[in-house]
Amino acid sequence: MNLYTSLTILCLWSMALQAQVNFLDISLNEATALAEQEDKLVFVDVYTTWCGPCKKMDHTTFQDSAVAMLMDAKYISLKWDAESEQHQDQVRLHEVDSYPSYLIFDSSGQMVAKLSGYSAASAFKKKVDGISTHVSRLTSYNDEADFSSMVFSEMHELLLSTRGLSYEWKESLFDQYFENLAEDESIGWDTLTILIDHFSKERLSLFDRIVSHIDPISPMQKGFMEKMEVFSPISQVLRQTISAAKEAGDKRQLVLAFSYRTALEDALFGKETQLKSVKVNRADLLDFYRINKQKDAYAALSDTMVSEYILPYPPERIKKQDEYSRKFLSKMAKTMNEVVVPTETPRDSLTHNYISACQAGERLYQISETFLDFFEDQDRLEKAASWAVLATEFCPLPEYYLNHAKLLYKLDDLATAQEQISKASDSNYLTPEIAKSIDEFQSMHKSN
Repeated sequence: MNLYTSLTILCLWSMALQAQVNFLDISLNEATALAEQEDKLVFVDVYTTWCGPCKKMDHTTFQDSAVAMLMDAKYISLKWDAESEQHQDQVRLHEVDSYPSYLIFDSSGQMVAKLSGYSAASAFKKKVDGISTHVSRLTSYNDEADFSSMVFSEMHELLLSTRGLSYEWKESLFDQYFENLAEDESIGWDTLTILIDHFSKERLSLFDRIVSHIDPISPMQKGFMEKMEVFSPISQVLRQTISAAKEAGDKRQLVLAFSYRTALEDALFGKETQLKSVKVNRADLLDFYRINKQKDAYAALSDTMVSEYILPYPPERIKKQDEYSRKFLSKMAKTMNEVVVPTETPRDSLTHNYISACQAGERLYQISETFLDFFEDQDRLEKAASWAVLATEFCPLPEYYLNHAKLLYKLDDLATAQEQISKASDSNYLTPEIAKSIDEFQSMHKSN
């Protein structure tokens, strides 16, 4: 090997090492000071350790050399673990409620943009490049800006260029834009994206106008993921509306949001999604009954859901389907040269490889745990105990065994309860938090 070849290999190796976004371990204040010195913006990736799309961003988009070069040239990049004590206050302050989310600040510390969700490298690069290019113009407006002199086409272009970005002045601009949008006018894709961008809990009246202009899309259709990204803000607003209705005990608002969600899925994918919509709506209604302690309604709907969605499908059958799906997806990923994100622990591997089975187990666990909290009568506790057993057959997590043990203690079956405690303690999927819960439960019952 000659000197030229050696140097070329060394150079390429060095470039490969650098071909990833350089996230700095510094505070936001330090980052904004550095951004001012270097005439850059600050980019913050807000993630959680359990978030699949966050891991995919780390293994794909943030490893892309073009993305890395752009981010290094125009941004000071940070990472915030949303669940760490170090960053929880900042995450709450900036109202981050989905992961991954990306916060962009100027050098004064003002947040100038907020994005969320997984993005492939090319789409991500386009977004962050656009923000850095237009930020000086966008931050020159304020919430009292007067847009009355703007013609409709100017308003349209400004709203379109800032889609997905958070600025207070956009609210008044959109109100003026919408006033000038004829009620019976047929709208194009660009206008539809603007309406979706401004759909909110306070603007639910936009929903009918949006849905009436949606053309059904197929997962096999070109641009499917890009279109789904456009519609995701509607789903997010509906999720927020449903969550607020649960907390407020407002069943009327909850049912209204359910009808919107079903209508959206029908418009996007056709009537074949109707059964899925009913299932998802029932799950949210069940959660509503739990939060508002409507115990009899909770018990009745639990019976219906377990009987219709879980009991007809034996655990072994669901596990085999999960294994088949995993093999199929792995083969597809290899065919498309996609990066497969490795699982980190035996517990991660279990829940990743048996997704449907563990989802069924989790639903049974949640229901039986709520029965344990709500009821004292033997019939309901025995029913909950049978569901707790089934949960462990779907997915043998230690907390499921512990939950079964608690139900058995309440039913005075102490010997079987102790067997379940042993299974929980000996589990390969034990975490320090669950081990602590087991110790606390045993200590409480020893003292009694």
